[in-house]
Amino acid sequence: MKAWMRAGVVAALGAVVGCRGAEAPATPMETVLSPQGATDWGPVFSPDGGHVAYWVPGSNGTVLTVARADMTGAISLDTSSATGSAFWSPDGRQVAYEGGPNIDIWLDSVQGGARRQLTTAAGLEAPVQWDRAGKRLVILTTGAGGKISISILTVATKKTVPLYSGPGVAVPLWSPDGSRMAYTLFDGDKSTIWVADSMGRNARQLTHEGFEQRAAKPWSPDGKELLYTSGRTGLPDVWVVPVNGDSARQLTRDIKSDSLPSWSPDGKWIA
Repeated sequence: MKAWMRAGVVAALGAVVGCRGAEAPATPMETVLSPQGATDWGPVFSPDGGHVAYWVPGSNGTVLTVARADMTGAISLDTSSATGSAFWSPDGRQVAYEGGPNIDIWLDSVQGGARRQLTTAAGLEAPVQWDRAGKRLVILTTGAGGKISISILTVATKKTVPLYSGPGVAVPLWSPDGSRMAYTLFDGDKSTIWVADSMGRNARQLTHEGFEQRAAKPWSPDGKELLYTSGRTGLPDVWVVPVNGDSARQLTRDIKSDSLPSWSPDGKWIA
């Protein structure tokens, strides 16, 4: 997805689905943080919520900027033609992102350290997720003919290990404890949910209807279930499937398109 397309997405809370009971919390009122007339976009909070990374227009594309959560104390990390989403390291000290003239993966220190270029391949490369220890990244790479490959990149050495290269895009995401990966496998007009070990091996198929796609953050906080949408009824509904092989559960059944599901931190609710 192009960076400007990402910038146009505004999240709206449409519904909250209870998984294990309790009352739904009240939706807070919004607070505008950017200065009047600013065109800041793509905000991503640091793991502790104390800072936010976002993009602002610059003379040579866009500028990756980091500020406190209230948008004060802003500093520019990268002044090149940076694009894409920002991915905070688990310790909140670094931000990985795609940028530069050849769309490579870069790493910036929010404490003023030197910027590092992690990839140099000819195709587009983009980070997808940090591992729990902050030492590796799942990355996506495009090749000749639009072929897409998924790899694990070790930040210290810049070495990559291939995870997946096939007919469909299968972007895996680590579980909260880092022991497993979940992904959607696209094969022709079918898409299914799979789970594998932390290096993408010993893959196991969890859904079989062929209309499923994992959520952006599919893992439940306890790592026992995966959140996804399925269009098996003609319109998207929200489902969860246990990774231990138990049957999937359908959470929404209305005649609307239910999409973009997200877990609450305690695992009791899905927005």
